[in-house]
Amino acid sequence: MAENGKPQFDLRQYIQGRVPLPPWVHGKKQKPFAFSGKTINAAGTATAIANAGTGVITINIHDDAYFLVEQIQMMSSLQTSSQDLATVQFTDTTTSQPWSNVAVDMRDAAGTGQNPKYLSDPNILRPSSTFVAQITNNTGSSAEFYLLLVGRKIYGLSDQEATILTRRMWFQYVMAVSSIAASTNNASGALQIFNESDFKLKKLLSQDLINTIMGAAAGSESAEIECQFRNTTSDENLFNQAAAARLIFGMKQGENPITGNAAWVNGSEFCLKKPWDIRRNSQIAGTFNNLSTDATGAFNLTFEGIRIFDAR
Repeated sequence: MAENGKPQFDLRQYIQGRVPLPPWVHGKKQKPFAFSGKTINAAGTATAIANAGTGVITINIHDDAYFLVEQIQMMSSLQTSSQDLATVQFTDTTTSQPWSNVAVDMRDAAGTGQNPKYLSDPNILRPSSTFVAQITNNTGSSAEFYLLLVGRKIYGLSDQEATILTRRMWFQYVMAVSSIAASTNNASGALQIFNESDFKLKKLLSQDLINTIMGAAAGSESAEIECQFRNTTSDENLFNQAAAARLIFGMKQGENPITGNAAWVNGSEFCLKKPWDIRRNSQIAGTFNNLSTDATGAFNLTFEGIRIFDAR
């Protein structure tokens, strides 16, 4: 018990993702700030990435302070329905770790201006570090890409305090699922958790899957896909039975600000109020029932949470 009668802060509360930040971070000098970047050429001017091509956005963090990434936003230069079709993988030189196991669908990894992506557990970047977004353009056209990292500069962090903040990191795992034939049950997918860190699953999201369901051909008896996920290592299911994907992945329908038409956007992800604890080196098995009279295309599912590098 602390001298003021209040319970003393236990660092495990931060490491285990029960609080966004240790309380001593709030006592540091800080200010809101944002870093922007775009795809550029050698001359430093905006340049497009060809369809099916790759490119990078590089952001150099200032040397005067640490930067806490609390929000990510991205967009392409296109103003068509395919504007969001890209994959992206973030890396940084603070931890030398990627922020996902593979590239993530852009709308799962980042929001837009009117619909930002908030990190439930912010990541810290050291002064003079580098943040890189590796982008693959799948829009069908050449496009420029723009990125905004929103958060705060934090001054006066010691090396020890900064190291504590890197003992966990916001992270996304992607499960790739092959196409599923019409009216097929028990199709499978799998996801391997890295062996050097535990994982706390906090959110499920998939722009890709929602687009698959909503894009089913007219006349389908039912376009829904049912999902069940099982930790094969601990032998436990996430649900009592397969559930409708649009409930599990928690997308919402919103207005497209460009066309004024309704469009499925990355909105309120399905959040687990108590995270699903997944031990390092576990395997998550997915089972899928395609209730539609049409075959699906291949799709990606995003499992979002935090990697914990301390052993329990």
